[in-house]
Amino acid sequence: MNAVAGSDAGLGFVIASQFMGADPQKAVELARPSLVASGAHYVHVSKTFAGGELTGVVSVGSRWDSMDAGSAGYTDLLAKPEVQAEFTKPGQQHLGRVVGRVTTESGDCAGSYVGVSVLDSALSADEADAIIDPFTSVLNDSGCNGARSIAWTAAGPSTGTQATLVYTDSLDSYAKFLAGFMASDALVGMLVNSGRQIVSRTLAYNY
Repeated sequence: MNAVAGSDAGLGFVIASQFMGADPQKAVELARPSLVASGAHYVHVSKTFAGGELTGVVSVGSRWDSMDAGSAGYTDLLAKPEVQAEFTKPGQQHLGRVVGRVTTESGDCAGSYVGVSVLDSALSADEADAIIDPFTSVLNDSGCNGARSIAWTAAGPSTGTQATLVYTDSLDSYAKFLAGFMASDALVGMLVNSGRQIVSRTLAYNY
């Protein structure tokens, strides 16, 4: 499984908008072709099914080489009449938009589910480099498909945190990944030695 981390350049930026009451399949239909046409490398749509107060949130996330291009792409998307029509439906709400920098990627970031764990502060490039090999080993052993970490740079109260997204086709595999993470001296040691904590975890369907 290939992995890039920390000091490696060219991983780009992620821009994500969150919605409540949205139909994820409709979001795929409307958002993916529009954002890709605007220059996005990929568009992921997810709907949280286990996440406390975040349950039911639909997220449309995409990766860009340029923050200007990404911002323009989302502005164009939200201005489309067919998208505006979705917001007139009962219960539809645009919750907000966040921007982050991709810091690591391992394997194939695709699958039926995505588990998201949030650290209270993002890792430095050197710290990410130091743990990418043990992290990828745990990921491989679990049977999960891939993972991506994002340091949030403009995300309201979440600014400065780091989200790690693990993609899988099996929730049992994700549970195995979590167990392997907590059994890894290198990964747990990173948390303990740096004083960081995992402050949130959610599970979502990935579309």
